[in-house]
Amino acid sequence: MTESPSNPTLDQLLARCALADRAAFAALYAATSAKLFAVVLRILKNQELAEDALQDVYIKIWHSAADHHAGKGAVMTWMTSIARYRAIDMLRRA
Repeated sequence: MTESPSNPTLDQLLARCALADRAAFAALYAATSAKLFAVVLRILKNQELAEDALQDVYIKIWHSAADHHAGKGAVMTWMTSIARYRAIDMLRRA
């Protein structure tokens, strides 16, 4: 995969999010929200709850972006784990 300023990787976007780059966060959201929404919707089986969960997921991603390191795995895997755990947590509290 070629890396260019016009087509940054998820790793690059997350690194920029760690520096509070809102444009990078918007790009990260655009690139990943459909998949993460599918993850939480599959678990919660309720669109409204899934939307709430997804919002919580991206808040967590924004606040935790600096905590992710390449050694922890791929960015998408890390984000999917956050989404899955948030949805499961919401089920437990319901």
